[in-house]
Amino acid sequence: QAYVFGDLDRGSGTGIVKSRDETNNLRMNGEWLRESQGYDLVQGRLTPENIETLFQQDPANFNKLRQYTARIDDYFGMPALTEITKEGDKLWVLQTTYDHSGEHYERFPELRILTTQHPVGFGRTAYGSTGGIRGLAVLNVKDATDDQVISKMTASHEIEAVVVLTRFTDPNDSPDLIAANEKLRALNKRLALLTREGGLTSHAAVTAANNNIPAIVGIGNLDIVSDSLVSLSGEPVEKFQPLTLDLGKGQVYLELIEYKQGARLAEIPKARWREPGVW
Repeated sequence: QAYVFGDLDRGSGTGIVKSRDETNNLRMNGEWLRESQGYDLVQGRLTPENIETLFQQDPANFNKLRQYTARIDDYFGMPALTEITKEGDKLWVLQTTYDHSGEHYERFPELRILTTQHPVGFGRTAYGSTGGIRGLAVLNVKDATDDQVISKMTASHEIEAVVVLTRFTDPNDSPDLIAANEKLRALNKRLALLTREGGLTSHAAVTAANNNIPAIVGIGNLDIVSDSLVSLSGEPVEKFQPLTLDLGKGQVYLELIEYKQGARLAEIPKARWREPGVW
Protein backbone atom coordinates (compact mmCIF):
# COMPACT_ATOMS: atom_id res chain seq x y z
CA GLN A 1 0.00 0.00 0.00
CA ALA A 2 1.36 3.40 -1.01
CA TYR A 3 0.66 6.92 0.23
CA VAL A 4 0.33 9.38 -2.61
CA PHE A 5 0.69 13.14 -2.42
CA GLY A 6 -1.89 15.30 -4.14
CA ASP A 7 -0.17 18.33 -2.67
CA LEU A 8 3.26 17.51 -4.14
CA ASP A 9 3.32 20.36 -6.64
CA ARG A 10 1.11 22.55 -8.84
CA GLY A 11 0.56 19.66 -11.24
CA SER A 12 -0.80 17.47 -8.44
CA GLY A 13 -4.25 17.35 -6.93
CA THR A 14 -7.16 15.28 -5.66
CA GLY A 15 -10.65 14.77 -6.98
CA ILE A 16 -13.94 12.91 -7.09
CA VAL A 17 -15.37 11.87 -10.45
CA LYS A 18 -18.70 10.38 -11.46
CA SER A 19 -19.15 8.01 -14.38
CA ARG A 20 -22.62 9.34 -15.30
CA ASP A 21 -24.24 12.74 -15.61
CA GLU A 22 -27.51 13.93 -14.06
CA THR A 23 -29.50 12.33 -16.90
CA ASN A 24 -27.85 8.95 -16.14
CA ASN A 25 -25.90 8.99 -19.42
CA LEU A 26 -22.33 7.73 -19.47
CA ARG A 27 -20.33 10.97 -19.26
CA MET A 28 -17.53 11.59 -16.79
CA ASN A 29 -17.95 14.65 -14.60
CA GLY A 30 -16.70 15.78 -11.23
CA GLU A 31 -14.32 18.14 -9.49
CA TRP A 32 -10.74 18.40 -8.25
CA LEU A 33 -8.48 20.56 -6.09
CA ARG A 34 -4.93 21.39 -7.15
CA GLU A 35 -2.11 20.87 -4.65
CA SER A 36 -4.47 19.24 -2.16
CA GLN A 37 -5.24 16.00 -0.37
CA GLY A 38 -8.60 14.24 -0.15
CA TYR A 39 -9.52 15.69 3.23
CA ASP A 40 -9.21 19.20 1.77
CA LEU A 41 -11.90 18.32 -0.76
CA VAL A 42 -14.28 16.79 1.78
CA GLN A 43 -13.83 19.56 4.36
CA GLY A 44 -15.22 22.08 1.88
CA ARG A 45 -13.00 24.95 3.03
CA LEU A 46 -11.78 25.41 -0.53
CA THR A 47 -13.77 25.43 -3.76
CA PRO A 48 -12.70 22.83 -6.33
CA GLU A 49 -12.50 23.20 -10.10
CA ASN A 50 -14.51 21.30 -12.66
CA ILE A 51 -12.67 18.10 -13.55
CA GLU A 52 -12.62 19.21 -17.18
CA THR A 53 -9.96 21.80 -16.32
CA LEU A 54 -7.64 18.81 -15.86
CA PHE A 55 -7.84 18.33 -19.64
CA GLN A 56 -6.26 21.74 -20.17
CA GLN A 57 -3.40 20.90 -17.82
CA ASP A 58 -2.86 17.22 -18.59
CA PRO A 59 -4.94 15.88 -21.51
CA ALA A 60 -3.26 12.46 -21.43
CA ASN A 61 -4.22 11.74 -17.83
CA PHE A 62 -7.67 13.26 -18.36
CA ASN A 63 -8.34 10.82 -21.20
CA LYS A 64 -7.01 7.94 -19.09
CA LEU A 65 -9.37 8.91 -16.32
CA ARG A 66 -12.31 9.02 -18.69
CA GLN A 67 -11.44 5.49 -19.88
CA TYR A 68 -11.06 4.23 -16.30
CA THR A 69 -14.42 5.59 -15.15
CA ALA A 70 -16.21 4.12 -18.18
CA ARG A 71 -14.56 0.74 -17.51
CA ILE A 72 -15.53 0.81 -13.82
CA ASP A 73 -19.13 1.71 -14.72
CA ASP A 74 -19.28 -1.12 -17.28
CA TYR A 75 -17.76 -3.67 -14.88
CA PHE A 76 -20.19 -2.96 -12.03
CA GLY A 77 -23.13 -2.05 -14.25
CA MET A 78 -24.03 0.98 -12.13
CA PRO A 79 -23.04 4.65 -11.76
CA ALA A 80 -19.68 4.90 -10.05
CA LEU A 81 -18.15 7.55 -7.79
CA THR A 82 -14.36 7.36 -7.86
CA GLU A 83 -11.69 9.06 -5.75
CA ILE A 84 -8.48 10.00 -7.55
CA THR A 85 -5.15 11.60 -6.73
CA LYS A 86 -2.74 13.02 -9.26
CA GLU A 87 0.83 13.03 -7.95
CA GLY A 88 2.93 14.98 -10.40
CA ASP A 89 2.46 13.29 -13.76
CA LYS A 90 1.08 10.04 -12.34
CA LEU A 91 -2.65 9.37 -11.94
CA TRP A 92 -3.85 7.16 -9.09
CA VAL A 93 -7.36 5.68 -8.87
CA LEU A 94 -7.79 5.14 -5.13
CA GLN A 95 -11.28 3.76 -4.51
CA THR A 96 -14.72 3.61 -6.03
CA THR A 97 -18.26 3.12 -4.81
CA TYR A 98 -21.85 3.34 -5.96
CA ASP A 99 -22.86 6.89 -6.88
CA HIS A 100 -25.96 7.72 -4.79
CA SER A 101 -26.31 11.25 -6.14
CA GLY A 102 -28.97 10.16 -8.63
CA GLU A 103 -31.24 9.56 -5.63
CA HIS A 104 -30.95 13.18 -4.54
CA TYR A 105 -32.98 14.90 -7.21
CA GLU A 106 -36.09 16.79 -6.23
CA ARG A 107 -38.12 19.05 -8.49
CA PHE A 108 -39.15 22.40 -7.06
CA PRO A 109 -41.76 24.81 -8.49
CA GLU A 110 -40.72 26.60 -11.67
CA LEU A 111 -39.91 30.28 -11.25
CA ARG A 112 -41.38 33.08 -13.34
CA ILE A 113 -38.26 35.20 -13.75
CA LEU A 114 -38.71 38.58 -15.41
CA THR A 115 -36.10 40.25 -17.64
CA THR A 116 -35.71 42.94 -14.97
CA GLN A 117 -34.74 40.40 -12.31
CA HIS A 118 -31.06 39.44 -12.08
CA PRO A 119 -29.21 36.94 -9.87
CA VAL A 120 -26.48 38.13 -7.50
CA GLY A 121 -25.09 34.74 -6.45
CA PHE A 122 -23.71 31.92 -8.60
CA GLY A 123 -22.69 28.45 -7.42
CA ARG A 124 -23.41 24.74 -7.85
CA THR A 125 -26.62 23.06 -6.68
CA ALA A 126 -25.96 20.30 -4.16
CA TYR A 127 -29.63 19.35 -3.71
CA GLY A 128 -32.57 20.26 -5.95
CA SER A 129 -32.70 19.48 -9.66
CA THR A 130 -35.11 22.06 -11.12
CA GLY A 131 -37.17 25.06 -10.05
CA GLY A 132 -36.64 27.21 -7.00
CA ILE A 133 -37.52 27.97 -3.41
CA ARG A 134 -38.08 31.24 -1.53
CA GLY A 135 -36.89 31.99 1.96
CA LEU A 136 -35.57 34.34 4.62
CA ALA A 137 -31.84 34.70 5.22
CA VAL A 138 -30.22 33.91 8.53
CA LEU A 139 -26.50 34.29 9.08
CA ASN A 140 -26.04 31.53 11.64
CA VAL A 141 -27.54 28.04 11.68
CA LYS A 142 -28.48 28.48 15.35
CA ASP A 143 -30.86 31.28 14.28
CA ALA A 144 -32.71 29.06 11.81
CA THR A 145 -35.48 28.13 14.25
CA ASP A 146 -35.64 31.05 16.67
CA ASP A 147 -39.09 32.41 17.50
CA GLN A 148 -38.67 35.51 15.33
CA VAL A 149 -37.87 33.47 12.23
CA ILE A 150 -40.74 31.05 12.77
CA SER A 151 -43.14 33.94 13.31
CA LYS A 152 -42.11 35.67 10.09
CA MET A 153 -42.33 32.45 8.10
CA THR A 154 -45.77 31.45 9.30
CA ALA A 155 -47.07 34.98 8.68
CA SER A 156 -46.25 34.83 4.94
CA HIS A 157 -47.51 32.32 2.39
CA GLU A 158 -44.64 33.38 0.07
CA ILE A 159 -41.91 32.07 2.39
CA GLU A 160 -41.16 28.34 2.34
CA ALA A 161 -37.66 28.19 3.78
CA VAL A 162 -35.05 29.54 6.15
CA VAL A 163 -31.83 30.06 4.18
CA VAL A 164 -28.58 29.75 6.13
CA LEU A 165 -25.66 31.69 4.62
CA THR A 166 -22.23 30.50 5.75
CA ARG A 167 -18.66 30.26 4.53
CA PHE A 168 -18.63 26.46 4.89
CA THR A 169 -19.90 23.77 7.24
CA ASP A 170 -18.08 21.07 9.17
CA PRO A 171 -19.15 18.07 11.29
CA ASN A 172 -19.61 20.35 14.32
CA ASP A 173 -22.52 21.97 12.43
CA SER A 174 -24.27 18.68 11.67
CA PRO A 175 -26.40 18.45 14.85
CA ASP A 176 -27.72 22.02 14.41
CA LEU A 177 -28.40 21.54 10.69
CA ILE A 178 -30.23 18.26 11.21
CA ALA A 179 -32.25 19.58 14.18
CA ALA A 180 -33.26 22.75 12.29
CA ASN A 181 -34.19 20.72 9.23
CA GLU A 182 -36.40 18.36 11.21
CA LYS A 183 -38.11 21.19 13.13
CA LEU A 184 -38.88 23.12 9.95
CA ARG A 185 -40.10 20.02 8.13
CA ALA A 186 -42.56 19.45 10.99
CA LEU A 187 -43.96 22.91 10.17
CA ASN A 188 -44.10 21.99 6.46
CA LYS A 189 -41.25 24.42 5.80
CA ARG A 190 -37.70 23.84 4.58
CA LEU A 191 -34.15 24.57 5.62
CA ALA A 192 -31.92 25.77 2.77
CA LEU A 193 -28.18 26.35 2.64
CA LEU A 194 -25.80 28.67 0.79
CA THR A 195 -22.01 28.37 1.19
CA ARG A 196 -19.15 30.41 -0.17
CA GLU A 197 -16.70 27.52 -0.31
CA GLY A 198 -16.87 23.85 -1.17
CA GLY A 199 -17.94 21.62 -4.02
CA LEU A 200 -20.37 18.77 -4.51
CA THR A 201 -18.36 16.41 -2.31
CA SER A 202 -17.93 18.85 0.58
CA HIS A 203 -19.45 18.34 4.02
CA ALA A 204 -22.18 20.90 3.25
CA ALA A 205 -23.13 19.21 -0.03
CA VAL A 206 -23.20 15.68 1.40
CA THR A 207 -25.22 16.78 4.43
CA ALA A 208 -27.68 18.65 2.22
CA ALA A 209 -28.10 15.79 -0.24
CA ASN A 210 -28.72 13.19 2.46
CA ASN A 211 -31.19 15.33 4.37
CA ASN A 212 -33.14 16.82 1.43
CA ILE A 213 -31.89 20.34 2.21
CA PRO A 214 -32.00 22.62 -0.87
CA ALA A 215 -28.44 23.92 -1.19
CA ILE A 216 -26.10 25.87 -3.45
CA VAL A 217 -22.38 25.61 -2.68
CA GLY A 218 -19.22 27.34 -3.88
CA ILE A 219 -20.79 30.80 -4.30
CA GLY A 220 -17.61 32.76 -4.87
CA ASN A 221 -19.26 36.17 -4.67
CA LEU A 222 -20.81 35.43 -1.26
CA ASP A 223 -18.63 37.47 1.10
CA ILE A 224 -18.87 36.70 4.81
CA VAL A 225 -16.80 38.90 7.11
CA SER A 226 -18.80 38.06 10.25
CA ASP A 227 -22.29 36.88 11.28
CA SER A 228 -23.47 40.47 10.89
CA LEU A 229 -21.53 41.49 7.77
CA VAL A 230 -22.53 39.47 4.69
CA SER A 231 -22.91 40.46 1.05
CA LEU A 232 -23.69 38.95 -2.35
CA SER A 233 -21.98 40.63 -5.30
CA GLY A 234 -21.40 43.62 -3.03
CA GLU A 235 -25.07 43.87 -2.04
CA PRO A 236 -25.49 43.66 1.77
CA VAL A 237 -27.52 40.74 3.11
CA GLU A 238 -29.13 41.22 6.50
CA LYS A 239 -31.02 38.80 8.71
CA PHE A 240 -34.52 38.11 7.32
CA GLN A 241 -33.50 39.33 3.83
CA PRO A 242 -35.95 37.71 1.34
CA LEU A 243 -34.13 35.40 -1.08
CA THR A 244 -35.01 33.16 -4.00
CA LEU A 245 -32.84 30.18 -4.87
CA ASP A 246 -32.93 29.03 -8.49
CA LEU A 247 -31.85 25.44 -7.90
CA GLY A 248 -31.97 24.53 -11.56
CA LYS A 249 -29.23 27.07 -12.35
CA GLY A 250 -27.42 27.46 -9.03
CA GLN A 251 -28.35 31.14 -8.76
CA VAL A 252 -29.51 33.39 -5.93
CA TYR A 253 -31.79 36.47 -6.10
CA LEU A 254 -32.12 39.13 -3.40
CA GLU A 255 -35.89 39.21 -3.77
CA LEU A 256 -38.92 36.95 -3.82
CA ILE A 257 -39.72 35.69 -7.31
CA GLU A 258 -43.16 34.42 -8.22
CA TYR A 259 -43.74 30.82 -9.18
CA LYS A 260 -45.25 30.00 -12.53
CA GLN A 261 -49.02 29.67 -12.44
CA GLY A 262 -50.14 26.40 -10.93
CA ALA A 263 -46.73 25.56 -9.44
CA ARG A 264 -46.84 23.98 -6.00
CA LEU A 265 -44.25 22.69 -3.57
CA ALA A 266 -44.04 18.93 -3.76
CA GLU A 267 -44.35 16.69 -0.71
CA ILE A 268 -41.05 16.77 1.17
CA PRO A 269 -39.16 13.49 0.65
CA LYS A 270 -38.09 11.51 3.66
CA ALA A 271 -34.46 12.27 4.55
CA ARG A 272 -31.90 9.52 4.02
CA TRP A 273 -29.13 10.25 6.53
CA ARG A 274 -25.59 8.99 6.11
CA GLU A 275 -22.58 10.25 8.01
CA PRO A 276 -21.05 13.22 6.14
CA GLY A 277 -17.96 12.19 4.18
CA VAL A 278 -19.12 8.58 3.77
CA TRP A 279 -19.81 8.09 0.08
